[in-house]
Amino acid sequence: MKFGIAAIFKNEYEYILEWIVYHQLIGVDAFYIADNVSDDGSSQLLEALDSLGVIKGFISPELVPVVHRCLLIIICYIGSVTKLTSCVLLMLMNFLSAQMAVI
Repeated sequence: MKFGIAAIFKNEYEYILEWIVYHQLIGVDAFYIADNVSDDGSSQLLEALDSLGVIKGFISPELVPVVHRCLLIIICYIGSVTKLTSCVLLMLMNFLSAQMAVI
């Protein structure tokens, strides 16, 4: 069975890798993470983890306002507990981000 987790981080740089490894050990295999305007290097670490495929989705704080980030996290959570693929979720996230940029 596949399990996913959605989370919002802010200035958690010191704990991110440990947090991910712990959750991988207990069976979580999909991570959808939004950054809440961190200024301690968390954003860069999450971006690197996303590009390496360690996490499935990373929402940059510069791109999406706080309310919209929360909506995207909810969408990611729904995807993690259903059978939606990460590809479909990322397409939906990209679509919503593009729509929000117009607003």
